[in-house]
Amino acid sequence: MPWGSAPAEADQVTALVEEISTDSSPESAASGLYRLQALFSSAKQETLMELMEIGGIEAIVASMTAHLRSASVQANGCRALSSFISAEGGTGLGFIELTKLHLSCGNAVYQSGGIKAILAAMKAHLRTEDVQKQGLTVLSGICHPLERDRLWSAEDGVIGAVVSAMRAHPGSVGVQEQGCKSLTMVYGVEYAAKVVAAGGVEAVVAAMTAHNGTFPLEYACGALSNVASAGYEAKVAAAGGIEAIVAALRTCSVPFYGCEALWKIAHADANLLVAVAKAGAADVLEAAIPLARYTEAGDDIAELVVKLRSVKTPLTVDAMNVVERSRL
Repeated sequence: MPWGSAPAEADQVTALVEEISTDSSPESAASGLYRLQALFSSAKQETLMELMEIGGIEAIVASMTAHLRSASVQANGCRALSSFISAEGGTGLGFIELTKLHLSCGNAVYQSGGIKAILAAMKAHLRTEDVQKQGLTVLSGICHPLERDRLWSAEDGVIGAVVSAMRAHPGSVGVQEQGCKSLTMVYGVEYAAKVVAAGGVEAVVAAMTAHNGTFPLEYACGALSNVASAGYEAKVAAAGGIEAIVAALRTCSVPFYGCEALWKIAHADANLLVAVAKAGAADVLEAAIPLARYTEAGDDIAELVVKLRSVKTPLTVDAMNVVERSRL
């Protein structure tokens, strides 16, 4: 039956779930998964709920597990999961209803072993850019602010997988953007320590340096801000994060995260304040004040600009030692 003549969304879902069953060929599974992701993008809320009821997410995960060696199955499986958790549920849903839908979909993927399947796919196909990009897209999308603590802490290896993907594909805009977005969802001392240990700070700074102007760097700034908030301000500075953030703020249309990161680093100690001043942060922060004037950050940024303008001395030996110790 031609795709356009399918009688109803529910019937399409049922047929595609059968098509991706574990006894299907990799080619058939990859095709069915690709068409599922296309269906999810426009599916109504009722269709998404029915998919969960008939075990559709479990079927996607099972198909990925059964065909782990197939890069196309893994990439399209991740596409399907990403489309599912970001589905709009048809027209007319308000913000609260849409948020509840996304939480339900994300929880269904988590409960069905979706994160484990994604990590397995990324490990098995580290050199396949499409698998890494699609896997990161699901990870960044599933960690909704209301759920991210539980989802990130529940699975070991998530942060390592994100950083490995970024290292393996430094020239891929999609991998770098989704990697930075994924790491933005990590906050708190425990998670920040894992990011630092995995080399995440260096990976984010490398992405910002190589791709400034090719994708929005707000998420990258957010990732560095989260790490700085957990007491790793000097680590961010040692990796070249101050300079990368200053450069990003020259192109960011939403500068809040970058301003927040510089504020946290500058207030860590006097030596890092000097380092922020030397990077030329005062000018970009001052330019960002009008964009932040309707938030609590506006006054803080203005005060920081005054402090930075008052810094006249070059980087001291103590300041250089702080940065150097963080490299160890």
